[in-house]
Amino acid sequence: MRYEHYDDEHRKTLATNHVYKYRTDILFKWLYEFKFTDYMTAFRLIGLDKSKGGYRFIRTHIEKGFLVRFNNVQLGDKVNLITLTPDGVNYLKAHGMIDEFDPYIRLKRLQNNSNMYHHLGTQMAVYDQLHSRGSWFLEGHHSYVEWESKQGDIRVDALITFKPNLDNEYYWTLTGYRPVIRRYAIEFERSSKSNKRIYYLLKEHDRNIELRDKYDGVLYYFDDPSIKAFYAKKFTQDVWPEFSLSKQSHRVVKTLREYTPKHPKSFMFVALED
Repeated sequence: MRYEHYDDEHRKTLATNHVYKYRTDILFKWLYEFKFTDYMTAFRLIGLDKSKGGYRFIRTHIEKGFLVRFNNVQLGDKVNLITLTPDGVNYLKAHGMIDEFDPYIRLKRLQNNSNMYHHLGTQMAVYDQLHSRGSWFLEGHHSYVEWESKQGDIRVDALITFKPNLDNEYYWTLTGYRPVIRRYAIEFERSSKSNKRIYYLLKEHDRNIELRDKYDGVLYYFDDPSIKAFYAKKFTQDVWPEFSLSKQSHRVVKTLREYTPKHPKSFMFVALED
Protein backbone atom coordinates (compact mmCIF):
# COMPACT_ATOMS: atom_id res chain seq x y z
CA MET A 1 0.00 0.00 0.00
CA ARG A 2 1.41 3.37 -0.96
CA TYR A 3 1.13 6.27 1.43
CA GLU A 4 1.96 9.66 -0.05
CA HIS A 5 2.52 12.72 2.06
CA TYR A 6 1.62 16.17 0.75
CA ASP A 7 2.59 19.32 2.55
CA ASP A 8 0.18 22.20 3.25
CA GLU A 9 1.09 24.03 0.01
CA HIS A 10 0.26 20.96 -2.09
CA ARG A 11 -3.07 20.49 -0.30
CA LYS A 12 -4.04 24.07 -1.18
CA THR A 13 -3.86 23.20 -4.90
CA LEU A 14 -6.37 20.37 -4.58
CA ALA A 15 -10.08 20.87 -5.12
CA THR A 16 -12.23 20.70 -1.98
CA ASN A 17 -13.69 17.28 -2.78
CA HIS A 18 -10.20 15.95 -3.55
CA VAL A 19 -8.93 17.24 -0.22
CA TYR A 20 -11.76 15.48 1.60
CA LYS A 21 -11.05 12.17 -0.14
CA TYR A 22 -7.32 12.64 0.36
CA ARG A 23 -7.83 13.08 4.10
CA THR A 24 -10.22 10.14 4.26
CA ASP A 25 -7.84 7.86 2.38
CA ILE A 26 -4.84 8.81 4.53
CA LEU A 27 -6.69 8.29 7.79
CA PHE A 28 -8.31 5.01 6.75
CA LYS A 29 -5.05 3.56 5.41
CA TRP A 30 -3.28 4.56 8.60
CA LEU A 31 -5.96 2.87 10.69
CA TYR A 32 -5.79 -0.23 8.53
CA GLU A 33 -2.05 -0.52 9.14
CA PHE A 34 -1.96 0.42 12.82
CA LYS A 35 -5.44 -0.85 13.79
CA PHE A 36 -6.19 2.30 15.79
CA THR A 37 -4.99 5.81 16.54
CA ASP A 38 -5.81 8.71 18.84
CA TYR A 39 -7.47 11.95 17.84
CA MET A 40 -4.29 14.03 18.04
CA THR A 41 -2.40 11.75 15.62
CA ALA A 42 -5.43 11.70 13.32
CA PHE A 43 -5.53 15.51 13.30
CA ARG A 44 -1.84 15.65 12.30
CA LEU A 45 -2.42 13.17 9.48
CA ILE A 46 -5.33 15.02 7.93
CA GLY A 47 -3.94 18.50 8.52
CA LEU A 48 -6.80 19.66 10.76
CA ASP A 49 -7.12 20.44 14.43
CA LYS A 50 -10.12 20.67 16.74
CA SER A 51 -10.62 24.34 15.90
CA LYS A 52 -10.54 23.74 12.13
CA GLY A 53 -12.99 20.91 11.75
CA GLY A 54 -10.93 17.95 12.95
CA TYR A 55 -13.58 16.67 15.34
CA ARG A 56 -16.32 17.25 12.76
CA PHE A 57 -14.35 15.28 10.14
CA ILE A 58 -13.98 12.27 12.44
CA ARG A 59 -17.56 12.54 13.73
CA THR A 60 -18.89 12.51 10.16
CA HIS A 61 -17.14 9.23 9.44
CA ILE A 62 -18.38 7.77 12.72
CA GLU A 63 -21.94 8.72 11.76
CA LYS A 64 -21.44 7.12 8.33
CA GLY A 65 -20.44 3.88 10.07
CA PHE A 66 -16.83 3.85 8.82
CA LEU A 67 -15.19 4.55 12.20
CA VAL A 68 -15.92 3.74 15.82
CA ARG A 69 -14.68 5.65 18.87
CA PHE A 70 -13.48 3.75 21.93
CA ASN A 71 -11.45 4.09 25.11
CA ASN A 72 -8.66 1.89 26.45
CA VAL A 73 -8.15 0.61 30.00
CA GLN A 74 -4.54 1.83 30.12
CA LEU A 75 -5.15 5.31 28.68
CA GLY A 76 -8.46 5.96 30.44
CA ASP A 77 -11.52 7.93 29.37
CA LYS A 78 -9.62 11.16 28.64
CA VAL A 79 -7.92 9.73 25.54
CA ASN A 80 -10.33 9.07 22.68
CA LEU A 81 -9.27 6.45 20.15
CA ILE A 82 -10.71 5.43 16.80
CA THR A 83 -10.60 2.30 14.67
CA LEU A 84 -12.13 1.16 11.39
CA THR A 85 -15.43 -0.69 11.29
CA PRO A 86 -15.93 -3.51 8.75
CA ASP A 87 -17.57 -0.90 6.50
CA GLY A 88 -14.44 1.26 6.82
CA VAL A 89 -12.28 -1.65 5.71
CA ASN A 90 -14.70 -2.30 2.84
CA TYR A 91 -14.20 1.34 1.76
CA LEU A 92 -10.49 0.66 1.29
CA LYS A 93 -11.18 -2.49 -0.72
CA ALA A 94 -13.84 -0.80 -2.87
CA HIS A 95 -11.34 1.93 -3.78
CA GLY A 96 -8.62 -0.56 -4.69
CA MET A 97 -6.34 0.25 -1.75
CA ILE A 98 -6.18 -3.28 -0.34
CA ASP A 99 -6.66 -6.74 -1.82
CA GLU A 100 -7.16 -9.10 1.10
CA PHE A 101 -8.38 -8.11 4.50
CA ASP A 102 -9.85 -9.29 7.74
CA PRO A 103 -13.24 -7.59 8.02
CA TYR A 104 -13.62 -8.26 11.73
CA ILE A 105 -12.22 -5.51 13.94
CA ARG A 106 -11.44 -6.94 17.37
CA LEU A 107 -12.54 -3.93 19.36
CA LYS A 108 -12.46 -5.72 22.71
CA ARG A 109 -8.77 -6.53 22.25
CA LEU A 110 -7.99 -2.88 21.56
CA GLN A 111 -9.98 -1.74 24.58
CA ASN A 112 -8.04 -4.09 26.88
CA ASN A 113 -4.58 -3.69 25.34
CA SER A 114 -2.05 -2.75 28.03
CA ASN A 115 0.65 -1.51 25.65
CA MET A 116 -1.12 1.47 24.12
CA TYR A 117 1.41 4.11 25.19
CA HIS A 118 4.12 2.23 23.35
CA HIS A 119 1.98 1.70 20.24
CA LEU A 120 1.06 5.39 20.04
CA GLY A 121 4.72 6.36 20.49
CA THR A 122 5.65 4.11 17.57
CA GLN A 123 2.95 5.75 15.46
CA MET A 124 4.35 9.17 16.28
CA ALA A 125 7.83 8.00 15.27
CA VAL A 126 6.55 6.75 11.91
CA TYR A 127 4.61 9.98 11.39
CA ASP A 128 7.70 12.03 12.21
CA GLN A 129 9.64 10.24 9.47
CA LEU A 130 6.81 10.59 6.99
CA HIS A 131 6.30 14.27 7.71
CA SER A 132 10.00 15.19 7.62
CA ARG A 133 10.75 13.53 4.27
CA GLY A 134 8.26 15.58 2.26
CA SER A 135 8.54 14.33 -1.34
CA TRP A 136 9.22 10.73 -0.33
CA PHE A 137 6.55 8.10 -0.13
CA LEU A 138 6.49 4.95 1.92
CA GLU A 139 6.00 1.60 0.28
CA GLY A 140 6.39 -2.04 1.23
CA HIS A 141 5.11 -5.40 0.03
CA HIS A 142 1.48 -4.58 0.80
CA SER A 143 2.14 -1.67 3.12
CA TYR A 144 4.82 0.77 4.16
CA VAL A 145 5.08 -0.37 7.74
CA GLU A 146 5.42 -3.78 9.36
CA TRP A 147 4.46 -3.97 13.01
CA GLU A 148 6.71 -5.74 15.50
CA SER A 149 8.62 -7.54 12.77
CA LYS A 150 11.04 -10.34 13.70
CA GLN A 151 14.50 -9.58 12.33
CA GLY A 152 17.14 -12.18 13.14
CA ASP A 153 17.15 -12.67 16.91
CA ILE A 154 15.31 -9.43 17.71
CA ARG A 155 11.87 -7.96 17.16
CA VAL A 156 11.69 -4.32 16.06
CA ASP A 157 8.76 -2.01 16.77
CA ALA A 158 8.26 -1.21 13.08
CA LEU A 159 9.94 -1.40 9.69
CA ILE A 160 9.42 1.41 7.20
CA THR A 161 10.40 1.37 3.55
CA PHE A 162 11.25 4.58 1.72
CA LYS A 163 11.28 4.81 -2.05
CA PRO A 164 12.41 8.25 -3.26
CA ASN A 165 10.57 10.40 -5.74
CA LEU A 166 13.68 12.24 -6.94
CA ASP A 167 15.69 11.71 -10.15
CA ASN A 168 19.04 11.66 -8.38
CA GLU A 169 17.87 8.80 -6.18
CA TYR A 170 17.88 6.31 -9.05
CA TYR A 171 20.77 4.15 -10.21
CA TRP A 172 21.49 2.41 -13.50
CA THR A 173 21.36 -1.36 -14.01
CA LEU A 174 21.47 -3.48 -17.17
CA THR A 175 17.66 -3.60 -17.12
CA GLY A 176 17.21 0.14 -16.68
CA TYR A 177 17.04 2.68 -13.89
CA ARG A 178 16.16 1.39 -10.46
CA PRO A 179 15.07 3.41 -7.43
CA VAL A 180 17.23 3.51 -4.33
CA ILE A 181 14.97 1.86 -1.77
CA ARG A 182 15.92 2.20 1.86
CA ARG A 183 14.48 0.29 4.77
CA TYR A 184 14.69 1.40 8.38
CA ALA A 185 13.88 -0.23 11.69
CA ILE A 186 12.10 1.95 14.23
CA GLU A 187 12.52 1.45 17.96
CA PHE A 188 10.47 3.48 20.42
CA GLU A 189 11.70 3.56 24.01
CA ARG A 190 9.52 4.97 26.80
CA SER A 191 11.92 3.90 29.54
CA SER A 192 15.50 2.75 29.77
CA LYS A 193 16.32 -0.93 29.42
CA SER A 194 19.11 -2.59 31.38
CA ASN A 195 22.69 -2.04 30.20
CA LYS A 196 23.02 -5.60 28.94
CA ARG A 197 19.78 -5.35 26.98
CA ILE A 198 20.78 -2.02 25.42
CA TYR A 199 24.19 -3.24 24.30
CA TYR A 200 22.77 -6.53 23.06
CA LEU A 201 20.16 -4.79 20.89
CA LEU A 202 22.64 -2.25 19.54
CA LYS A 203 24.97 -5.06 18.52
CA GLU A 204 22.20 -7.07 16.88
CA HIS A 205 20.99 -4.01 14.96
CA ASP A 206 24.54 -3.34 13.76
CA ARG A 207 24.86 -6.94 12.59
CA ASN A 208 21.51 -6.84 10.81
CA ILE A 209 22.61 -3.71 8.95
CA GLU A 210 25.81 -5.53 7.96
CA LEU A 211 23.76 -8.35 6.41
CA ARG A 212 22.03 -5.79 4.12
CA ASP A 213 19.00 -8.03 3.66
CA LYS A 214 17.07 -6.79 6.67
CA TYR A 215 17.32 -2.99 6.92
CA ASP A 216 19.69 -0.12 6.20
CA GLY A 217 19.54 1.74 9.48
CA VAL A 218 17.86 2.11 12.86
CA LEU A 219 15.85 5.10 14.08
CA TYR A 220 15.63 5.20 17.87
CA TYR A 221 12.81 7.41 19.18
CA PHE A 222 12.20 8.57 22.75
CA ASP A 223 9.57 10.68 24.47
CA ASP A 224 12.05 11.63 27.20
CA PRO A 225 15.20 13.54 26.13
CA SER A 226 17.12 12.26 29.17
CA ILE A 227 16.60 8.65 28.06
CA LYS A 228 17.71 9.60 24.57
CA ALA A 229 20.92 11.06 26.03
CA PHE A 230 21.44 7.91 28.10
CA TYR A 231 21.25 5.66 25.02
CA ALA A 232 23.32 8.00 22.86
CA LYS A 233 26.12 8.11 25.44
CA LYS A 234 26.43 4.34 25.38
CA PHE A 235 26.22 4.23 21.60
CA THR A 236 29.04 6.72 21.03
CA GLN A 237 31.60 4.55 22.81
CA ASP A 238 34.26 3.22 20.41
CA VAL A 239 33.73 -0.35 21.62
CA TRP A 240 30.81 -1.95 23.45
CA PRO A 241 30.79 -4.78 25.95
CA GLU A 242 29.40 -7.76 24.08
CA PHE A 243 26.25 -9.57 25.14
CA SER A 244 24.64 -12.55 23.45
CA LEU A 245 21.43 -14.52 23.78
CA SER A 246 21.98 -17.85 25.53
CA LYS A 247 20.43 -20.72 23.56
CA GLN A 248 19.97 -22.67 26.76
CA SER A 249 18.39 -20.10 29.08
CA HIS A 250 17.19 -17.64 26.38
CA ARG A 251 18.64 -14.85 28.52
CA VAL A 252 21.06 -12.11 27.53
CA VAL A 253 24.49 -12.95 28.93
CA LYS A 254 27.86 -11.19 28.84
CA THR A 255 30.67 -12.65 26.77
CA LEU A 256 34.42 -12.21 27.28
CA ARG A 257 34.69 -10.14 24.11
CA GLU A 258 34.11 -6.55 23.10
CA TYR A 259 32.17 -5.46 20.05
CA THR A 260 33.24 -2.70 17.65
CA PRO A 261 30.26 -1.20 15.77
CA LYS A 262 30.64 -1.31 11.99
CA HIS A 263 27.84 1.06 10.98
CA PRO A 264 27.65 3.89 13.52
CA LYS A 265 26.38 6.34 10.87
CA SER A 266 23.35 4.15 10.26
CA PHE A 267 21.83 4.90 13.67
CA MET A 268 19.82 7.95 14.64
CA PHE A 269 18.53 8.98 18.07
CA VAL A 270 15.54 11.33 18.21
CA ALA A 271 13.45 12.74 21.05
CA LEU A 272 9.89 13.38 19.89
CA GLU A 273 10.12 16.80 21.51
CA ASP A 274 13.20 17.73 19.36
